[in-house]
Amino acid sequence: MHRTRKLLYTVSIIFVVFLILLACAEGQAYRARQFANAILSDVRKLRVGQSTYDDVSKVWANYKSRSSIEGNGCDRIQCILDFSSENKWLYDFGLVPGARFAASLTVRQGVLIKISISLTSDPHYIATTDETLADPNVSAFVVGGKRLISSPRYSYVWARITSAASPDQRQQAYAFNLTCLTKWGGCKDSNQLLPILKPLSEADGTVPSPPISP
Repeated sequence: MHRTRKLLYTVSIIFVVFLILLACAEGQAYRARQFANAILSDVRKLRVGQSTYDDVSKVWANYKSRSSIEGNGCDRIQCILDFSSENKWLYDFGLVPGARFAASLTVRQGVLIKISISLTSDPHYIATTDETLADPNVSAFVVGGKRLISSPRYSYVWARITSAASPDQRQQAYAFNLTCLTKWGGCKDSNQLLPILKPLSEADGTVPSPPISP
């Protein structure tokens, strides 16, 4: 009888500890999602070709703890800032696929010239958006994507827009579904990450890669 009570007590303690750790993991994932929502909201307010180094610096100041600098430094001449968040704790618990949000801002000669956003899950599902300077030889709004027939667990969608894109096109390109960072079981298709292209076209053979913008 004493052994049974001791065993039940031990199991109860383990269960309580597990619940506490699970709550901490969920809290970390929701903080990651909150950060992603905040940085995405601020980035959408910037304008490629119009926003300045000072505008970008104000965004950077709000999220320095989650940022990094590419290259040797950041100044008005050249600056590439990266921001990211992920659901690491829930993933470590094995409760959700790994999901990661990332954003990048590129400044050259004092002007914002490129915005890049990505959301990945599993990591077999990828969604990306790149916004660059308007170019008369480049379409202002292009989207695409693939789902691999031989490996249904891999798919991607992408949007390539320029500063000449309409407000509606820009809204579509930045409509990332950040609930994928906290959703139990994860998002199961790239269109769930960025609902911009339905249905996905299919490709066979080797795993394709999203196109790289200039």
